[in-house]
Amino acid sequence: LDCVQMAMNPARALQFEELALPAAKKKGLGVILMKVTSQEKLVGAGPGKTDISSLLRYALSLPVSTVVVGMPKREFVAQNITIARGFTPMDDGEIDRVRKSVAPQQAAVAAFFSGHAIAVRRSSISSTMRALAHPTTPTRASVRLPMSWRRVPASR
Repeated sequence: LDCVQMAMNPARALQFEELALPAAKKKGLGVILMKVTSQEKLVGAGPGKTDISSLLRYALSLPVSTVVVGMPKREFVAQNITIARGFTPMDDGEIDRVRKSVAPQQAAVAAFFSGHAIAVRRSSISSTMRALAHPTTPTRASVRLPMSWRRVPASR
């Protein structure tokens, strides 16, 4: 086992950041981070939302190998490239500010992802933790979701 893929964002709904990330780091595994924006649920203005720059900087500030970012609009590609090229790691104060800004969305994000299928959440967490505990134990590499569960809003 060389790397694991985890869903992490500042809402911290699935607790990968608290549970699996430290275990992966301890074992020297690469971490592929996904769901940075919770499928756009954390992007925007208002309670529980923040700007894309803060979400990307948060993700890139974690001890991860790579970040997978969904971009439902072509113009997001250029915007995200600009953010990545100008990346500076967040300090602890900035990380805390971003976490607090999206905290009102934590329950909604957890509910959204649990709606994908309880088996997916349980499988993802247990497979990740099992793989971290026993790197030679075979685990399912990915979970296929029906296309209806992969819909992403077209705007930020």
